[in-house]
Amino acid sequence: FTQGTYSDCSLRVTDCNGNTSDNLSISHFNVYIPQYLHSVTYGNGHFVAVGNGGRILTSPTGDNNSWTIQESETTSHLYDVGTDNHSFVAVGASGKLIRSVDNGTTWITPTTWGQSSLSGTTITLTAVAGQVDNISGDNDFVVVPNASNGKIGYSNDNGTTWSTGPDSSANDI
Repeated sequence: FTQGTYSDCSLRVTDCNGNTSDNLSISHFNVYIPQYLHSVTYGNGHFVAVGNGGRILTSPTGDNNSWTIQESETTSHLYDVGTDNHSFVAVGASGKLIRSVDNGTTWITPTTWGQSSLSGTTITLTAVAGQVDNISGDNDFVVVPNASNGKIGYSNDNGTTWSTGPDSSANDI
């Protein structure tokens, strides 16, 4: 089975003597395939964790059994998540960058991320940091790649629009 919810299934059992049962109806069930988580952050009263396969979990408390799996619109591995207490930004493999403005429930790629004018966005991004200010709409994010020749990305409007800086070297990062 792959991960998901299954319904309208039946089961047939064969014992060690080769006797086979009639088809047995079973209730709907969920198959959950665990994914590694790489990062968690807290902001705006919520925890957000990210990991392999685009996995995103959110929780208001961080307690066991309080986590909700969210749709991330990606299957790319996500390596870090940051917040400015307004937005959450997650980054990962092949330059993937997604943003949430509803405490991690829904995620989109900002329209300015990955445009041809923003070269260098296909290198894996390994870290994101958000600056928490008290002024709404004036918060900053910075993302960094895992390559010495990558570009640092930055946003100064809660992750809505993005730009890249000049090429960096290993010494710069």
